[in-house]
Amino acid sequence: MTNKLETKHQEIRFVTSDLKEMKGMYLAKRLLRTWNEDFVDEDSGEVVSIERNEIILDIGTLLDNHNLQIVDFHLSSGDIARVDVSNQKRDGIFSDEYLTSTWCVTAVIGGKKKNIYMYANSVFVALDIAKDFIEQSYPGHFGIAGVKELNNAVLITNVSQENDGELKFYMIEVEIEKDEHSYNNGFIVKALNAENGKALIEAFLTNKFKEENDLGEFHLILQSAKVIPCEAVIDSVFSSKYLDIEKVDG
Repeated sequence: MTNKLETKHQEIRFVTSDLKEMKGMYLAKRLLRTWNEDFVDEDSGEVVSIERNEIILDIGTLLDNHNLQIVDFHLSSGDIARVDVSNQKRDGIFSDEYLTSTWCVTAVIGGKKKNIYMYANSVFVALDIAKDFIEQSYPGHFGIAGVKELNNAVLITNVSQENDGELKFYMIEVEIEKDEHSYNNGFIVKALNAENGKALIEAFLTNKFKEENDLGEFHLILQSAKVIPCEAVIDSVFSSKYLDIEKVDG
């Protein structure tokens, strides 16, 4: 029988070095032994100090008699000074580090749901980008109704074309034949029609392969195309400011 789960609102969490206080509790953080090692840089000859860490006990570990002996040893030796404990076993570790992909944020603007597409690398980054964009583009109150990742869809932004017709956002799937191999990929592009969208995809891929110094020929076969509800596609340059910050912070 599984234990009844409680919410964070019911959690009792504190930091202590008292073994009696921590007995029967769970580790709220990994218990680490940390020390510094000095190395001589062969190029500069300077002494470089590197921090080392060793896991003593992992997050969520029950502090029973056996584990309390381990904690007591490291407290006595000075490896650790205190322990972060909780009455709840929480050994799940949240991570929002993902590769950059296409995301769709559904916002409620003026009482209507509107889909906004962008590049992001997590739910939270997608929300931040969308809110930044909406605050500068639409007056009044707005809310967020949903966030969705589209793994197999490439956003084509920064496309300008002279035309006399109405442009619509299309989700277009094409088969790409290149170097004796073929694969399917989806693209979101603002175009006159499916054929015009295919031409824009071809121009996008031509430029992409050229930047990668890949000058081999490729061919596109249109597989499917449909108009999608899309209020806006946020420019990749705008989104990249958030992604660059994530890289620096990480």
